[in-house]
Amino acid sequence: MQTLRQRRYLVLLAGMLSALSAWSAVDVEFIQPDGFSDINNNGSFGTLRPAEVLDILSRQMVKLGQGCIAPEQTLAIQVSDVRLAGRLGVESGLWCAPDVRIMREVDWPSITLSWQRTGADGTVLGAGKETLSDMDYLHHAISVNDDITTLPYERNMLAHWFDRRFCAPAAARP
Repeated sequence: MQTLRQRRYLVLLAGMLSALSAWSAVDVEFIQPDGFSDINNNGSFGTLRPAEVLDILSRQMVKLGQGCIAPEQTLAIQVSDVRLAGRLGVESGLWCAPDVRIMREVDWPSITLSWQRTGADGTVLGAGKETLSDMDYLHHAISVNDDITTLPYERNMLAHWFDRRFCAPAAARP
């Protein structure tokens, strides 16, 4: 016979499992990242290694997607190119340390991706291919705190895209 304590644990465990199954799934895949526009001759994004950049972007997309995608839906994202805000000092023609990114209005961030949103039964609810860009990135107020000190312009651009594409009510979507 189960004790009251064991039953409470079972109820708690069942609640946690049902909560996990209600989470939407967001899968992010980077297609041939070695060929991304912003990877320099050293195979890096300046001071950031590609694995760091891709991990930050992937975690951001998963976090944003889980906040916007309905439970039991799946969002698959395939990223085919990443260009970070700014340009490395060596590439910008300015004299400075080679790993310093110089932020200018002509060097805005962009991410090229394909996405597909599916329902629990596998029906495709939406799909598309887009190039996200923020040509006005230097003029947006970005709250730089401990959570977004790395890649703030790219994270902000992704947040706005998720908000418009997936979080806004269907009637307000473009």
